[in-house]
Amino acid sequence: MAKRNQIEPFFDETRKRWKVNVPASMTPGKKKLRLWFKTRDLAREYIGKVSDESSPAIPAALAIDADKARAILEPWNLDLTQAARLQRDGWKLRRHETPSADDHVAIFEKVLPKGWVLEKSAHATIDSPVGYGCYYDTHRLLQPESGTILDHPEWEWAGLDRKRLVWVTKGVLYAAKIHGKGLGDAKALHDFNDMTFEAIPAPY
Repeated sequence: MAKRNQIEPFFDETRKRWKVNVPASMTPGKKKLRLWFKTRDLAREYIGKVSDESSPAIPAALAIDADKARAILEPWNLDLTQAARLQRDGWKLRRHETPSADDHVAIFEKVLPKGWVLEKSAHATIDSPVGYGCYYDTHRLLQPESGTILDHPEWEWAGLDRKRLVWVTKGVLYAAKIHGKGLGDAKALHDFNDMTFEAIPAPY
């Protein structure tokens, strides 16, 4: 059996990320991919997955999505690694917006029950709100049939957990059932504010 192509990550000084060039022969869609990772270990972990003959790491549909994401986001230096992870988890990249000269936004959507859509705006800006870095997310709920829009700028992260919506606000994880007219009562699942950093030497 022929060996798979050997690929190695290298550090991209422009993006300050570890870059992996995946040849077409290693993707089900037979398309070349360029991916960036925050650490060398993450890049090598990914290479280990795509080098595994038993299960392709990039489904053909996701490879196509990755190409679309690159075409939309790369000119604005938006985070392609985040885009790949979101698409892997069922988010659809819809468009790019520029609210201001210093704020570029990638708009993602995930379909929810009861006709709702969760919209995630992934910002890349040098003019972020107090307490946020240059990359941060905002969220809102949309119901296209009724035209309802519910803004939730306080949600730092949000996602779908089976049939309920979960989100994080000020270090607390919440959940609520999804109804036709909106969300049910919010329930606090866990408060992470008491957690502190602990340096643990390798190996873990």
